[in-house]
Amino acid sequence: YALVGDDIRLASTAKPADPFFDLITSAAFLLFSFEMIVGVIGKEDYYLSFFFWLDLVSTLSLILDITVLYHIIIAGGDTSVARAGRMSRVGTRAGRVIRVIRLIRLIRIIKLYKHVFDVWMRVGGKGGKEEAQGKPGELADEEDYTESRVGQKLSQMTTQKVILLILFMLIMLPLISVEEFFRDLPTSSQYGADVVYRAYTHCVDNTSALKFNISFSTSVSCQNFEQQLTMYIGYHHRQHATSCDNGWNQAFSTECKLDLGWLGFRSSDSDEQSFQGFEHKQIEEHWHHLFADGPFAVPGSLTENLQAQLNSGASLHCPDTGGEYSYTSLLADPDLGCPDDVRLEEKRLIWPRLVSMDHDPDLVFVFDLRPWMLRAAVYNILQTFFICTILAVGAMVFSHDANVLVLQPIERMIAKVEKIRDNPLYAMKLGDDTYRETKEDMTTETVASAASGRSGRCPCSRRKQAKVQTLETKILENAIIKLGKLLALGFGEAGSEIIGKNMGDDSATVNAMIPGNKVEAVFGFCNIRNFTDTTEVLQDKVMVFVNQVAEIVHNIVDTWHGAANRNIGDAFLIVWRLKEDSAAEDRTKVGDMSVISFVQVVAAINKSAVLKDYREHPALLARLPNYRVSLGFGLHYGWAIEGAIGSEFKIDASYLSPHVNMASRLEGLTLQYEVLILMSEPLQRLCSSEMAKFFRTIDRVTLKGGMSTPLRLHTIDLHADCLCGDYVLPKKGLNQFEHRMFRERAKEEKLQPSFQVHTLFESDSDLVKMRQDFPQRFFQRYEQGYLNYEAGEWAVARTILEGTRAMLPETDGPSKALLDYMGQFNYQAAR
Repeated sequence: YALVGDDIRLASTAKPADPFFDLITSAAFLLFSFEMIVGVIGKEDYYLSFFFWLDLVSTLSLILDITVLYHIIIAGGDTSVARAGRMSRVGTRAGRVIRVIRLIRLIRIIKLYKHVFDVWMRVGGKGGKEEAQGKPGELADEEDYTESRVGQKLSQMTTQKVILLILFMLIMLPLISVEEFFRDLPTSSQYGADVVYRAYTHCVDNTSALKFNISFSTSVSCQNFEQQLTMYIGYHHRQHATSCDNGWNQAFSTECKLDLGWLGFRSSDSDEQSFQGFEHKQIEEHWHHLFADGPFAVPGSLTENLQAQLNSGASLHCPDTGGEYSYTSLLADPDLGCPDDVRLEEKRLIWPRLVSMDHDPDLVFVFDLRPWMLRAAVYNILQTFFICTILAVGAMVFSHDANVLVLQPIERMIAKVEKIRDNPLYAMKLGDDTYRETKEDMTTETVASAASGRSGRCPCSRRKQAKVQTLETKILENAIIKLGKLLALGFGEAGSEIIGKNMGDDSATVNAMIPGNKVEAVFGFCNIRNFTDTTEVLQDKVMVFVNQVAEIVHNIVDTWHGAANRNIGDAFLIVWRLKEDSAAEDRTKVGDMSVISFVQVVAAINKSAVLKDYREHPALLARLPNYRVSLGFGLHYGWAIEGAIGSEFKIDASYLSPHVNMASRLEGLTLQYEVLILMSEPLQRLCSSEMAKFFRTIDRVTLKGGMSTPLRLHTIDLHADCLCGDYVLPKKGLNQFEHRMFRERAKEEKLQPSFQVHTLFESDSDLVKMRQDFPQRFFQRYEQGYLNYEAGEWAVARTILEGTRAMLPETDGPSKALLDYMGQFNYQAAR
């Protein structure tokens, strides 16, 4: 309304509707003022800013849309006809300036649009993002970038410059236009008014001098006045044109001219009017005489009512117009008897220039500008929308390059930093977009190359043209991605709080020495067997060997929701954290997943085609006959303190607790019991009963430096050598993004309630194959021997365990360990 309300008023309503529009404009003025006051109070950088002054100008400009105040400002209280005529011209020029100033109100529209857009991005974009994250494995990590402070500042500055440029052009172009200097040249209406006025004064003067001898009606000078007045009416009144019957035709038809609306005469005596009508001849006689051969030679071109008014000199006294004037209306509307019945903008007073500026003329001509104002209002509305479009498009075009080359990369960087702060482990996924974009570019290039090949053109030149240098913003963005990944790789899950707290601070200082947190978790410790000999043989290639093993371990552990924490040369610490609010079934599943992950690592190590080469390594075989890459595993459930360990010179994010050491001791005992996996009793209680059925209890011990209470030890019997020959090569053709999508999808499936971990012992072919050498009778006999051992019946236990030791293709390590222990006491249990 603030942009086009006044034009709608002029185009669609008459003067009686002005108070209604004045009321709406007053309400808009109050709302604008209230918004400015609230902005000054609520926005720190608003007061005296660029937009403050624009809002102030646009608010004050609403005063000029209030018709009462506008008339006071333009007319200044002077009601003379000369003053009114001059002010009508001044008002026309002022109106053009006011329309330009009114465009400043467009800033409010732009601010409203930006506000609505930001709200939509926060609400709608966020909702869409949450829906996308609900589908595992899909593009759930599609980033939704918010506008940065730099972007907001640059957008404001660009908008300011575009607004100032356009407003300056709109104001200055009319002032330096040549047409502006020719606006005051005489027109036909002005020249005709001078001619009519000269004839009128001659008529009046002759009548005054000869009124006792010759009547007014017989005066030659008065006949000339009547002819000149008739000619003026004929050339400036459109009554003859049938196509000018309504406002729209009058405004937009090329055949229609501005219409002469009123004839005004002033007399020195208020009781007597100077013009007595056409007394010498009737107006139709003058009309026929003057326009017999012209385009107006149409009988009855003036209505009979209008002819009667002019012939009789009928007029209406209109004191509000200024002076003592009586007007004869030439308009068809009977409600428009006086010029004051239309708006100030809708009339134009033409008075003779032969009159002194200090005196009002004896006659004036008032033209009806309503069709002109209708046309101007429609064009102004179109101009407003055009300028709105130019402002919007100009701002977008001017800022497009800066947005693409600078702001969008900065906003992407900020979004990535925010994601790292909220979830430091998300840094591992930051490069997915880069991989996806690279793949799309490669696909596009392949298609283009194929099309060039089919058309017989060489694509070499095109590829050379497409090869451009990487922008600095892209280099910086890639550096942030790499640094984020390195942070996640270096600190791991245990350092997420360290990263989050330091990234959440705007300062440049780093505080890594933050208090630790107590967490519950399953701790897994795995160690590469014969690592010292392997290092001496492989020398500098031992790093490659360790990383190949680590890739298998870490990949499988991550698939089962574990996290690698420490890599200690030949050993790896793995952690499965338990959330404080986890349900009982979720905690149980975490225990089951920790067990099955190590079981699958055993299978993957023995089936790896990459590690197969070490079985045939001549130096390793010479040093260690029948060498096989083998790992020992220890699993324990308990609490630990998670946090940073070290000083300002070097820190590691890890876990401190006797329970962490317990996992390491369990792994060390695998050599003594000659098993691959050892698990503690707390972990066995954490696992499901279905999973625990596949455990074998092998001893009950008290470990030094660990828990003071005795613990039962459990193992899962696996014969990994039976998988030799079933080698599997790593999957090729998938980039990191595709690998992660596949892995995330598999991880989500494992968390579903319908997924039962223990069923893999019966459905997974590798697990079935590794356990096929362990008959059920073996487990039954061993359980009998162990129960007697634990009950102190060592003689009975000795007999049974000697049998189970030789029941398998290879010597059973747990049976042998118990027999060796009992042998130290001559198989006599201490009572």
